[in-house]
Amino acid sequence: MLIGGHEDKQGNKEILKMFAELCDYGSIGVVTTASSVPDDVFKDYKKAFHALKVKDIIHFDIKEIDKDKEFIDKLDEIDALFFSGGDQQKLSDVFIESEFLTKMMEKWENGLLLAGTSAGASIWGCKMIVQTEEENHEIKDISMMDGFGLINNLIIDQHFSQRERFRRLIYEVGTTKGIGIGIDENTAAIFEQNHLKAVGENMVTVMDGRNISFYAADRTNEGSVSGIELHLMESGDKFSIETGELIVDMDEG
Repeated sequence: MLIGGHEDKQGNKEILKMFAELCDYGSIGVVTTASSVPDDVFKDYKKAFHALKVKDIIHFDIKEIDKDKEFIDKLDEIDALFFSGGDQQKLSDVFIESEFLTKMMEKWENGLLLAGTSAGASIWGCKMIVQTEEENHEIKDISMMDGFGLINNLIIDQHFSQRERFRRLIYEVGTTKGIGIGIDENTAAIFEQNHLKAVGENMVTVMDGRNISFYAADRTNEGSVSGIELHLMESGDKFSIETGELIVDMDEG
């Protein structure tokens, strides 16, 4: 489950409730590595998940993976793992090429439910933006680096409409010629059976760049592009990663 940030933790908690339901209210690990205030962040999620009747919530307070090998064993004790928001650069520095990441991916392939919000969602892509320099609302420079690569050829951006990140996702898609998804706040995209399903309050934007015919841009994201297929998803809609087809949920509309 990929969440666009600012998911409701106090009201009806639609996104978190769905996550709890997907793991059958079992044991959830909360990774706060990306946050500068990990204890406070864990406290908020613990309170929210307890209110949803989740059985057990474990703090994966991982700061340096070489010194926190205990958490590798704890992966055997949980049904789901949730990555909080913060700084995705921290997530990359700690987890890329780690034993923890290798085991986590193995557990995911065998049924471990994974989720991330904000930076904790962007890290799941094959590439991610780690820094954007702006001046007077104009993008001056963009830096990208490898993500976890949970889904091949996928790029994830969050707080999408709220922070006007349309142009920078075009840059990501044009650079990688992959599939970019921009997830709005209090909204999520659920990956299952090679489909992405939108759920929540707002929209999920999909930019499919696999058939780009022309792309010429510099690092300021100024340039020309042709061939990106654009899809806008409301809650209930699905996007097939294999075929590039949007499947609209007519019942929701």
